[in-house]
Formats: sequence, structure tokens, C-alpha cells
Amino acid sequence: MFTIQADVLDPKTGKLRPLVKPRVANTLTQNWIKMLYVSLSQQTLTTSVPDTGTPTNRTVAPSSGLMALNATAGTTASGIVIGTGSGSAGITDTKLITQYTNTTNFTHGAMAAGQFSLNTSGSEYQLLIQRTFTNTTGADITFTEAGLYADYSTHTYFFCIDHTMFGFTVKNGAGNPVTLTYTYQTP
Repeated sequence: MFTIQADVLDPKTGKLRPLVKPRVANTLTQNWIKMLYVSLSQQTLTTSVPDTGTPTNRTVAPSSGLMALNATAGTTASGIVIGTGSGSAGITDTKLITQYTNTTNFTHGAMAAGQFSLNTSGSEYQLLIQRTFTNTTGADITFTEAGLYADYSTHTYFFCIDHTMFGFTVKNGAGNPVTLTYTYQTP
């Protein structure tokens, strides 16, 4: 199961509290399956894999950075991203509907080793991927969608591998950090 949730830091208690409870991520895109195939098989995929830019179809070959999600602070081209679009998510999506790229008003935290964790318990495995966004505007900021953008070939191309519409507006108060967490878990 693949889920997403959002937590906000409560300024009174200093602890995270749920802003969006864990919910099934809407759509693992066709790019997720294609890139997973290349990663596991180590075979070049010459069919179309559209990137988040133009979108231009790319040929994807085995690479050590095939599905890198470890974005640096301020990066909006890869890692967990957010947006303000409306509509629905689909398997053929190549990017968010309206990605939020203003890193001055809504800082995008780094996605380094501390933002990834692998938990095991018997036959259950869980991978967590996190990114914190901080509202620095002095006013509320809202978002309605999130996604995972994978960096391929050392910052050459970026591919949307998940697009989730929350189905409602997520409101983040002035000065508050909000942490989005994707969880991939075996049944």
C-alpha cells in the first residue's frame, strides 16, 4: 500500500500533529512502473517516458541515480513536491497540475538521509519518505496536491512517479512547517 499524510508542528507543544491523516496516494504513475522496470531489470527502456518539463519523451537506461528523490533544500524539480491545482490525478500524469515553485514564501526542506527510513518487523516492511515545507509569508498558504518527482541521470531529467490530489484544500498557517510523508508498506 502507498499512502501520504501531512503533519504540522504545533507551536504550543512543539510536537507534530496530523493535518492530513494517512490516506492512499491517488496514482502511482506509469513512469513509476517504467523506472522500476529499468532499475530492476537493468535494461534500457526505449518506449516513451515523459519528463516533467516539456514533457518530452526520454529513453531511460540503467543508472545509479535512476529514481533519486534526495532533493537538496530549495529544490522544486525533484523529491516531494506540492501544488495548488484542481482536478483529478491519473496514471498518465507527467507533472502536478499547478506546482508550487515559490521557495521564498514556502521553503522546501532538504530530502537527505534523515528523511528516508526503512522499518522492518517480521514479514512487514515500511519505507517512509519525508519532506518539510515551511510557510514564511506571515499569512496562510494552501495546497491541494502533492507528488513525487524522481531525478534521473544526475539532474538531467525529472519524472513524476506519483500524483496525489487531496480532494480538499490543505491549509498551512503562517510560520508553520508542514511535513509530508509518503509511506510504502507491505501488507
